[in-house]
This record gives sequence, structure tokens and C-alpha cells, in this order.
Amino acid sequence: MGSEKLWKIVHYLKAHPTITPRQVKRLLGCDCRKANDLLNYLHQRGVVANIGKHRHPEYRLKHNGELKIQPLRVKAEQPSACAQVNVITDICRQNWVGYQIHKIFGSARV
Repeated sequence: MGSEKLWKIVHYLKAHPTITPRQVKRLLGCDCRKANDLLNYLHQRGVVANIGKHRHPEYRLKHNGELKIQPLRVKAEQPSACAQVNVITDICRQNWVGYQIHKIFGSARV
């Protein structure tokens, strides 16, 4: 799991020494439960260490802890099939037989 929210927490910890669930709540704009769950997930993976008390957790980034979570995937743009359908329907509109085919298939757009 290498979500953007986890990486925002890790980048915050690189700039600041510690983080609390309330700071995560303000940083990500989520509720306290989600912030606490994200920090617990990072703690279980060995990315952060809890240096606070039981009721007042405070987390610190471990040495090379960011290597234990997956990097974000780069989304490559794929050509859409809709663009190809529009080209085919444009060609079909240029002749009468193509117009008849377009009446059948051209109205079923994705």
C-alpha cells in the first residue's frame, strides 16, 4: 500500500521531527479515526516509531523507514478507445453506406 496520504505523512516527518494524530487530521483533512489508523499502519510496517504515551501518541520517522512502503505509481496516459470510435464515425459519415452504418453504430457511444 503506497497511497498519497501515507507519503504526505512521510514527507511531513522528513521536514518536522514528530507528528501526532491531530496534526495528521489537519494535514490530510480527514477525521481522527482515519488519522490514527494511518499512523498505526505506518507503525506496524516499521516506518515510524511511537515515542509518546499510550493515550497521547507521538510518532517519529525511523531511519530509512520510507523504504518500507511502496513508492507511488506513475500513471501513464493510455489512448482512449472513444477517440478511435469518433474517427471511425467521422469516416463513415462521408459516404451514404457509411451513413447507414453510422445510424446503427454511431448512436451507441461509450
